[in-house]
Amino acid sequence: MTDSEGRESAETHPDHAAEQAYLHHARAALDTMVARSAQALEFGEQRVRDESSADARITRAHLARRRAAVDVGAVNLAFGRIDEDETLASGARFYVGRRHIEDESGAPVIVDWRAPVAVPFYRATGADPLGLVLRRRFTCEVDELIAIFDEHLDDPESIAAAGVPDPVLAEIERGRSGEMASVWSRTDSGAES
Repeated sequence: MTDSEGRESAETHPDHAAEQAYLHHARAALDTMVARSAQALEFGEQRVRDESSADARITRAHLARRRAAVDVGAVNLAFGRIDEDETLASGARFYVGRRHIEDESGAPVIVDWRAPVAVPFYRATGADPLGLVLRRRFTCEVDELIAIFDEHLDDPESIAAAGVPDPVLAEIERGRSGEMASVWSRTDSGAES
């Protein structure tokens, strides 16, 4: 079953179970990253208590920033995924989301949407697929997959480009707070910054 924007309900998509499992795997990997950063921060705190040197305080500050960066809270982690064309590129598959997440071996589970490898996710078109065969967009409520929208970039006839929801823009709009809310309200009211 598809909605008015061409998204297939996650429950009816043939890859729903696999994609849902992957999102849960990503959350577990992030939880491990958060736990490791908390342990490292505790080490930094102990070092400051033991020696209170400038180096120890700098290390603690760095570890505190790292801890804050990995703890994103209860937000959806992936906007979607891209599959490279095996004949034009490596044939790799990348999940794209709000931050880099890696497993315990250091392999990427989700790539940050700002990373160079993620550029085709938001720039590929049917006319210029940028080496992709598939762009899959997710609609999620935190870690629960609600809808999946597949764009087969190797088949321009299948792309419903008009009105395709952009998950990156949706996340930016959803997360308006602080300075972003101020910028958005000035833009909405027509005021110049």
